[in-house]
Amino acid sequence: MLAELCLIDGSCHDGGSSPAGSPCLSCQPELSQTEWSSLLPGTPCELPNAVAQCSDQGECTLIKCSDEIHADCNGQNGDGCEAELWQELMHCGGCDQKCTFDHAWTACAAGQCNFVQCYEGFKDCNDSMDDGCESQIAADPSSCGECGLVCDTTNPSKVGTCEAGECSLVFCAPQSFNLDGDPANGCECTVGGPELCNNIDDNCDGLVDEIFNLLTDMDNCGGCGQLCQLPDAAGYACQNGTCVVTACPVGRYELNGDPEDGCEHEFLFQGELWVDSFNGGGPDTDGSMEHPFASIQAAIDAADPSNLIHIVKGSYFGEVTVESHLRHTGFWWSTPKT
Repeated sequence: MLAELCLIDGSCHDGGSSPAGSPCLSCQPELSQTEWSSLLPGTPCELPNAVAQCSDQGECTLIKCSDEIHADCNGQNGDGCEAELWQELMHCGGCDQKCTFDHAWTACAAGQCNFVQCYEGFKDCNDSMDDGCESQIAADPSSCGECGLVCDTTNPSKVGTCEAGECSLVFCAPQSFNLDGDPANGCECTVGGPELCNNIDDNCDGLVDEIFNLLTDMDNCGGCGQLCQLPDAAGYACQNGTCVVTACPVGRYELNGDPEDGCEHEFLFQGELWVDSFNGGGPDTDGSMEHPFASIQAAIDAADPSNLIHIVKGSYFGEVTVESHLRHTGFWWSTPKT
């Protein structure tokens, strides 16, 4: 009878019993009567909403979730597939798919996120759940007390405000005016004030953003606030409202024609660079013999002092600039180049 028990840490345990939280350990008197013994690897064990088995380390390891309703969203092995995708707001229909809208009550049902109602004092006035219940109608001059009730005025010296759901008019500060009648931006212009790039006439001269050239402005390239700055580029400029690469650092090159990723291509130098006007170029160009450059200047731009540039015989057009430290072999030009 005693042989069927284990005495572990001062407590008796029946044969086959397991300690709390460790289903892959058990009392096996035939192996040890004083320590927990590991079950064989591959032995089925229990985790919530999961198919699991014991590992070589004696841990109950998740193999898969038992159904499509549950998922292991926290990555913690011990609680199995803890998330119920059909009703959890933080994992509605999938891990980390939050069922939330601003200022609104929601519900997750059968894995679908549903709007229930707005918080008290808020309403969805633009019929879009992208911003939830966006209007606080007690203080929103564009929806004061109810959706669509705008606190506006035709008097440019005043601006409409909303207090406790009621519209009222407030005088603008001296030299400031509400020219557009929009209560959302208040008394938007000040005579003699600075003009900002914001699609508003800030200085009351009847013109909007007149000092900004969106075709060339590096801070407002193609639109207000659109900064012209590109990754991995040594130079860039705003041309016709588009930020473009003007120079790449040594070792990088702009090949795909997409200015947004800058000088996206990194070359792997091996001491020698090859140029072949007939077989060179393409997205895999790296200056190797297998993937040569198509132009001499491209190889020169990518070279460093340790490189030898091999130029395959062919037709090459356009001027090139050669640094004195660069070496070359093969076809060369018959007239001097700068």
